[in-house]
Amino acid sequence: MDVSAVNPLTNRRSSSVVYLRQAASRQNIKVLVDAPVSRVLSAPGEEFLANGVEFTVEGQRYTVSTKKGGEVIVCTGAVKSPQILELSGIGDPRVLAPLGIETKVDLAAVGTNVQDHSFAALSYELKEPEKFNTIEPL
Repeated sequence: MDVSAVNPLTNRRSSSVVYLRQAASRQNIKVLVDAPVSRVLSAPGEEFLANGVEFTVEGQRYTVSTKKGGEVIVCTGAVKSPQILELSGIGDPRVLAPLGIETKVDLAAVGTNVQDHSFAALSYELKEPEKFNTIEPL
């Protein structure tokens, strides 16, 4: 069983490698697509302990909770993960309060210095393939 989320060949992280592949054959797991999560839920109490999520499917809002001791994994990318955390009340109170979101975890770093890994690919055909310059070292 692989317990590392980092692929040694690509140096990329993947929750699916660590969690989903190992659990996919179990009867108590269901993967939903086109079901965007709106916020992480927590059991009532002083400490925020994630125990579920709220999501929407075809305009209908649903919630799902873990069993005691279960895990909630937020892995929706560089932009969406901080947004979901902030909508859940995890973030900078100076950002959350004006939006009417109760601060449950004061964590000012959430949503700051966000950098997406955007990539735009271009492809084109050269008229004379043997005559072109690149900026790559030869």
